[in-house]
Order: sequence, then structure tokens, then C-alpha cells
Amino acid sequence: EIKKVLYSSQALNSNNQEPDNLILAGKDDKLKLRIHSDSYFDIYDSPKSERISHGKLMHELFEKIATADDVNASLKRMVSEGKIDTKTGEVYLQLIPQILAKEPFRTWFGKEWRVLNERDILRGDEMKHRPDRVMIKGNELVVVDYKTGVKSEKDLTQVRGYLKDFSKMGYPDPKGFLWYISNDEVVEVI
Repeated sequence: EIKKVLYSSQALNSNNQEPDNLILAGKDDKLKLRIHSDSYFDIYDSPKSERISHGKLMHELFEKIATADDVNASLKRMVSEGKIDTKTGEVYLQLIPQILAKEPFRTWFGKEWRVLNERDILRGDEMKHRPDRVMIKGNELVVVDYKTGVKSEKDLTQVRGYLKDFSKMGYPDPKGFLWYISNDEVVEVI
């Protein structure tokens, strides 16, 4: 038997009673609840969970910016979308320029590149792959993938695949990097 749930935005009426238009059907008469939240399991404040949250926030921010000039607008957008609070936005507004002032970030987020963030690469059998950042200047191409976890061979394999794709597209010597944002570590992929 197929379980069906019909949910209405009026699931509870003004008296907090179950309305007639909420239908639950199934074998066990059980309600299954799905909670969609990145922070659902972050019950305890720990340095590890803080580092992961920081990494995810930075990953999302850098997905949205092409140059260092885009940081302020991107942070404002994240505040207005409720992804971060104003105080956190102010902290990052001080932190990000410090990061982008160092190499290789100064070069990566400079104005001389044509930047493609989060663009699909189509491979055979309609498989899609999406590097985080691709920078192009003439025949020079650099791909950067942002990571929030610990280093792994899988990450290297992923970027090597991107580099192989770009070589097939005619870029003679594409460069690839992994940026482990949580640890502020850059690894060149060879």
C-alpha cells in the first residue's frame, strides 16, 4: 500500500486542532517527519561543528563571488536571505578581505579572469560535473574546488577529472587546486 500525505498550510486551525484536510494513510498509522536543516545534528557547540559551519558558509559565499569587489554584496544578500545574522556578516566583511589579500587568492579573485562559478561540464552518457570555480584568461585555465572536510584521494580524483575534461576542450595546460576552506589549506592537483 502506498502511503500518502496531503499537507496544507492550514494544517492546524486557529484552535491548534487537526483540520479535516490533513490526510494520513498507511499500514502503521505512523507519521514520518523529515527535518531539513544543515544544523539538525549540531546539537553541541564544538570546535569541529563550528569549523564545519564556517567552511560551509565560506563555500557558499565564494560560490557567489567572481572578484573581491563582490564580497560586500554577497554578504548583504546572505544576511537578507537569513543565512547569516548581521553580526556574522560584519565579522566576515572584515575576514574575507584579509584572506583575499594573500596569494593565491589575490590572483584568483582579481579582475583579469573570466570566472565561471558552479557551471556544469557535460560528459558522455549525460553525466554532469560541476567545479566550484573556473577561471579563464586567454588559453590559461584554472579550476578550484572548495572543500569543507578533511583531505581525501576522492577530492584529488574529482579535480583530475575536471582537468582531463578541460584538456579535451583544448586548454593546453589547465591547473587545478583544492581549497580546504575549514583549514585554509590549498593543494595543487597534479
